[in-house]
Parts: sequence; C-alpha cells; structure tokens
Amino acid sequence: MRISPYTGVGRRYSWSRPSVRVTDWKHRLIAGVARRARRIDVALGRTSPRDLPLFADLSGRDIRDIFKAGEEVSVPAGWSLILEQTPPDAAYLILSGTAAVRVKGEQIAELGPGDIAGEVAVRKNTLRTATVTAKSRLQLLHFTREKFDDLTNRLPAFRDAIDATIAERRGGS
Repeated sequence: MRISPYTGVGRRYSWSRPSVRVTDWKHRLIAGVARRARRIDVALGRTSPRDLPLFADLSGRDIRDIFKAGEEVSVPAGWSLILEQTPPDAAYLILSGTAAVRVKGEQIAELGPGDIAGEVAVRKNTLRTATVTAKSRLQLLHFTREKFDDLTNRLPAFRDAIDATIAERRGGS
C-alpha cells in the first residue's frame, strides 16, 4: 500500500503511476515558481543575462562565474556610484534602472540594463574619467577591483567584451 501524494490516504497504485504523478506534481511546482520569478523580473524591468549584449558570446558557466563574483546591490535614485578623478576600486554591471554619465558636470551618456560602469579605470588602472549617478533605482552587480581583474584574467570572452566596450566608449581607439 502506498500513500497518495494528493490525499495522504493509502491506496493501491501500480509502480509506474505514483512516480508519474509525483514527478508531474514536482514539475508543476517548479514551473509555477519559475513563472512567478519571471513575472517578478518582468515587473521590475529585469532581463535575462543572455539578453544583455555583454554576455552574448559567453557560455552559461562563464555567466554563472561572473554573477558569483559580483555582489548584487540596490541603490536609490540620485546616488553616485562613481566620482570623477577618484581611484578605481570597483566596477558595476547594471541589471535594471538607468544612470547618467557626467564629465565635468555635463551629461555625456545614459547607461541602462546590461551596461557596465567603472570598467575603464579598473581595466586601465587610471583615475575615473566620469561621474556615474543613478537616475532611477538601480539593481547592480558590484565587482571589487580584485574580482574584476580575476574575471578578466580567467575568462577571455569576458575580457574581450570589456575591451570592446572600452574601445567603443573611447571612439574606437
């Protein structure tokens, strides 16, 4: 006699039938949780890492390593992530929200999901070239300088994507 996963009452089942029902029940539960998580992500304006240009050429394992290396943080609108002419201590990957990039007080760009901030100074070991301020609430991945350097050394595809971003921002130089 086996206990039914649905009623808790003992019933006779063939060996294949209960395992199919239990498996179906578990799969429905997992699918429901995943659907709710996707709805929350859509409601918050988040996208899948695969949808971000920075991760287009990276494997799933590389993306996992990047997300493990970074610390997810949330900052309010108006908060400055980076100040111009300060030493490079971190880089940030924007997961959701927007940020303004200013040089000498003049806005030169706007960053959004999938953009990275602070990579130029960390990668080139120079002072910060701009101030980056949150225009809306930001969800970010924060990388310390050490973690960022480790990622660029270990993951050639990530290093190439960062270098391409730097070249694009500097006008192809």
